Amino acid sequence: MMRSKLPFLLSFVLCLVATPLLAADPCTSPPKAKGPVEKLSPANAAGEELEGIGVSLGSWVAVKVKDLDQLRLEAKCASKKIIVYINGHAATGLVADGIRQSHPDTLYFRLWRTDIARPIWNEILSAPGFSHRKMDVTVGIDGQSPLPSPASGLDLKPLDEWSFGIAVLGFIGLLGVFFSLAMKTNVLRDSSPSDDAVPVIAGRLDPSISAGNRGTYSLARLQAAWWLFIILGAYLLIGIVTWDFYTSLSSTALILLGLSAGTVVGGAIIDASKATPEQKAAEASKAAELRRQIEQLADAEEYATLEAKRLDKLFGAKTFDAAEAARYNALTLHYGDVDKWLRSAGGLFAGIADIFELVRLGRPAAGSPEDARKKELNAKLPNNLNDLSELAVLIGLKPGAGTPEEAEMNALKAKVAAQLTPFLSLVPKHSDVEVQRTLAISRYRKLTGQSEAWFTDILSDANGVSLHRFQLFAWTAILGIIFIGASYRNLAMPIFDTTLMGLIGLSAGTYLGLKIPEATVPK
Repeated sequence: MMRSKLPFLLSFVLCLVATPLLAADPCTSPPKAKGPVEKLSPANAAGEELEGIGVSLGSWVAVKVKDLDQLRLEAKCASKKIIVYINGHAATGLVADGIRQSHPDTLYFRLWRTDIARPIWNEILSAPGFSHRKMDVTVGIDGQSPLPSPASGLDLKPLDEWSFGIAVLGFIGLLGVFFSLAMKTNVLRDSSPSDDAVPVIAGRLDPSISAGNRGTYSLARLQAAWWLFIILGAYLLIGIVTWDFYTSLSSTALILLGLSAGTVVGGAIIDASKATPEQKAAEASKAAELRRQIEQLADAEEYATLEAKRLDKLFGAKTFDAAEAARYNALTLHYGDVDKWLRSAGGLFAGIADIFELVRLGRPAAGSPEDARKKELNAKLPNNLNDLSELAVLIGLKPGAGTPEEAEMNALKAKVAAQLTPFLSLVPKHSDVEVQRTLAISRYRKLTGQSEAWFTDILSDANGVSLHRFQLFAWTAILGIIFIGASYRNLAMPIFDTTLMGLIGLSAGTYLGLKIPEATVPK
């Protein structure tokens, strides 16, 4: 009998013990915290509240909550954390769980940009400036509705003047050092000018000074520097705003740096492969020819002008004085065969050289080599210039009265009187001579490795501006500007899609591919 009652008694005792325990468990029916958040204020690490509502990333924030104990109990029972809500969005990863004994009704958290809540922070911090931005801040249990927040909110200042100033000074300092190196070394240039290069100063060769290290600027090296400083600037901006100096570099940034470095290396290898003895000899020969042309263009223009004035004087013009005659004789003596020299000075003077030679031949004996040369020139020149040249010869001979030569001279005068062309008008225009001089100087500088101007250097090969160089420059400039804008607007380095990255790679590949057959000696 006693044994049959024992299980019943044990069950009764256990019920008596368990009933108060179950009744004491607060999670059986936890209260619902309603808040609200009564006050938001910046604080220090010790939990002391600071004046105002202005904060920045890294600041401690104190959140005074009504009935905080109920909120903590509800979170504990739900096995969830009390997190921060910013502008109505859950800032997942930003946990408000700091408690100070002196402020039992206050939570504390540190204002950081978490990876999980990055989209929220990008919206808040985009296009950062020095002015404060209003933030609606509250707390709540993760996954539930946040508590009502105070109307005051917090004022976030994205950029700190001191941090920004230090970063800008550092960036400008690096940029200044780099530009100094760019001016004094070949960090942005292909190489130094050749040993026999003569600098061109104010349109004339000046062998009294050295060409130094002013080699031609390299498109590949400028591209590498462009991306280096764009990415460095974006890295510093993101860092001083978010204090994230570890994860801000994007895959696009690394690929761009790698592509530009590869283009530099590829270009250097191609240039080295072209530096053969035969190629160097061809370049030296063409450079010597262009040097002679540059040196003699001014003298050729002066001589052609003086010779034209001398011939026009035969027709009564008063434009050839004694000083000009002395200079004319000096040039004739210096160059000797002036007709050959004029033609070698450039194509502009070939036509006037034919006219001067025709006058100089005079009236050679029939069947002589001079007579054959005169007939050859007559065939090249138009009839009016042949008549003009012949008339100048006859006037210079001063034929006697009643002679056949006088009759011929008078007949030619009557023939050309209506369309008499001064010899001076046949001399090439100074502007045309300057164009030819500029072209010769440009080609000479390219051949001898001297810089013309950075923009001209990077877009040109030996024969002038090339499309593949312009293509690489254009896409690099455009995508660089896009990269800068996106980094500032989103406060994150952009990630270009595969199409854009393929375009950059294609431009670089086209540049290197067409650099192989690129001319080094102008046509």
